[in-house]
Amino acid sequence: MKTVKVKRVFWLIVTIHVALLMYGASVHSPTLNEPAHLVAGLSNWKFGRFELYRVNPPLIRMIAALPVMIVGYEEDWSGFYEEPGARPVVEMGEDFVCTNGERTFWLITYSRWVCIPFSVLGAAVSFKWASELAGSRAGLLAAVFWCFSPNILAYSQLITPDAHAASLCLLSCFVFSKWLTRPTWRLALTSGLILGCVELAKTTFIILGPLWFAIWLGYRFARTAPKTAMLRELAMLATQLFLALYVLNAGYGFQGSFAPLGKYTFVSELFSGGVTPTGNRFAMTMLRELPVPLPTEYVKGIDIQQRDFETFGQPSYLNGEFRDHGWWYYYLVVLLLKLPIGTLLLLTNSVYSLLSPRSRHVRHGLAVLCLLPVAIFGVVSSKSGFSHHGRYALPCLPFVFIVISVVLGRAPRNRFHRTCVVAMLVSSCFICPHYLSFFNAGCGGPRRGSNYLLHSNIDWGQDLIFFRRWLKKHGRAKAGLGYYGAFDPTQVGINEIEPIDVGNDWNAISVNVARGHTRAIGTRRNRQMLDDEIYRHFFGRPPDGQVGYSILLFRAAE
Repeated sequence: MKTVKVKRVFWLIVTIHVALLMYGASVHSPTLNEPAHLVAGLSNWKFGRFELYRVNPPLIRMIAALPVMIVGYEEDWSGFYEEPGARPVVEMGEDFVCTNGERTFWLITYSRWVCIPFSVLGAAVSFKWASELAGSRAGLLAAVFWCFSPNILAYSQLITPDAHAASLCLLSCFVFSKWLTRPTWRLALTSGLILGCVELAKTTFIILGPLWFAIWLGYRFARTAPKTAMLRELAMLATQLFLALYVLNAGYGFQGSFAPLGKYTFVSELFSGGVTPTGNRFAMTMLRELPVPLPTEYVKGIDIQQRDFETFGQPSYLNGEFRDHGWWYYYLVVLLLKLPIGTLLLLTNSVYSLLSPRSRHVRHGLAVLCLLPVAIFGVVSSKSGFSHHGRYALPCLPFVFIVISVVLGRAPRNRFHRTCVVAMLVSSCFICPHYLSFFNAGCGGPRRGSNYLLHSNIDWGQDLIFFRRWLKKHGRAKAGLGYYGAFDPTQVGINEIEPIDVGNDWNAISVNVARGHTRAIGTRRNRQMLDDEIYRHFFGRPPDGQVGYSILLFRAAE
């Protein structure tokens, strides 16, 4: 295929992808975490401080906050407080929605739109990496997988960092792989700077530094090289890691960088020692004066996230079972249920092909691509204190897509491959624009998805705008609403609703609620608890309709 034609096809794919993201971003209500992310980003710019939402680094949310700062917003910072382990940001997100009212929908939309270039970056890197490994056909396939994957489309239209950080991670690993095969100082410096941006996007990627060192060792010891060359490369690798560390600290304005380890007050059992609710197990050891080369809020964020994995206050759910801790195989189940059948078949075919003795040279070229998702998947699976969000494994998907594309690009064209790709595209089209609730046909699709997974895998509060349309269509009906979200729907102008009651003409209940998730719904201003007997009336009852795939409708009994 000619280069000009390939580029045109690629940009056509990306244009459709961007249109889908822009549309999805404009028709879905703020998800459970988005108002909090936006408030934290605004606070980062306004005050130059990073306490809010410290469990996530600030890069993505600060970019998301830019258009809101330009168009203007109403402020309410009264909910802020600070103490060890404090997380007031969710309540402050509610305050933001209450203060800005219905205008919140468009403010969130602007924030989502400004993050779309991250997804374009992911598509471009996927195309480039696969093209270099197996030609333009593989590159276009990788772009198709990225641009039409329901999981990528679901999270790329939000301001939460998962998909955007995955794009940056892919770029970082691509540049690192090029340095690995052609170690130059220019590539080393570029790699270090990009790695720093990745670390500023999501804390999970703190594993990349040690992982890169391990990959470099394995790669070099598999080849004979002069000692001077290895020392030179080691110096380059050290420079990369130093640059990444510098960028990470610079992103926080060097606030608290190199503070002594013994000065921290930790809340997780791992770091506090577990004797009291707060403490520091290093305070009375030789390590107490060790300077920590990380920003204070970054370290505190890791500590709070670790506490959540140790003692999380909300139950985990899998295959119809609630329990107070997670499952090590949770993310494997998520991939089996949330990847399209066509993608799963092609992944199985690719693994089988790579295990063939004839694919030895192909396996060698894909070593970095295969090791990275395995490492990321292993890290997230090891944290089984709670299992709520399949999105934690999202960074694995781009590497999986490229591996599939490279194997297909090197293989002769056949009907099975084409059928699987078409099946993936068809499943993506049918779920549009409700990508967040996607489940493959093998488990019954999104209507039956809640039999297996809850939380952000199907219901993250995203269908409130669709419910508002439903209300207008059924204007004379008396409708109750049990909404799973971080704000009261009346705060955004949805006032035609009643409390949940069996006497209502209709009751609209979020999937998480209808499945018996015991988290309180509503907000601190309008709190409802699922222990109320009225909600138990709907548990397990088949719905009479639905709004999107996250709000179930129950008609009054005759």
